[in-house]
Amino acid sequence: MFDALDWDFLSGGHGNVGSRADVDFYRQFLDDLEAAVGEALANVPWGAGTTDPAQLNAHTAYLSNWIAEVGKYATEKPRPVYGDYSGFDHATPKNAELVGMYLHSYR
Repeated sequence: MFDALDWDFLSGGHGNVGSRADVDFYRQFLDDLEAAVGEALANVPWGAGTTDPAQLNAHTAYLSNWIAEVGKYATEKPRPVYGDYSGFDHATPKNAELVGMYLHSYR
């Protein structure tokens, strides 16, 4: 959608004003994050992060702990490229969890 429009700078209303190069960079980050989450879903075993299943009284701890581990795993994959950018450590784990929930539920 953005590629078809004639613009030099984008002010999307959330975040900084950016150039086409900035938007391309962000789109690449999103592609890289989705790939990292896909890898995490394939490699983080169900139940990871659950230390003592015998003490659980509900299965919900499995999902919340597992998806947190998926987020951690997926955050480390793009860290060499994006880790020094502002907000990476604060936003990426939860964003990875959200992508993980989407991929797990709908793909």
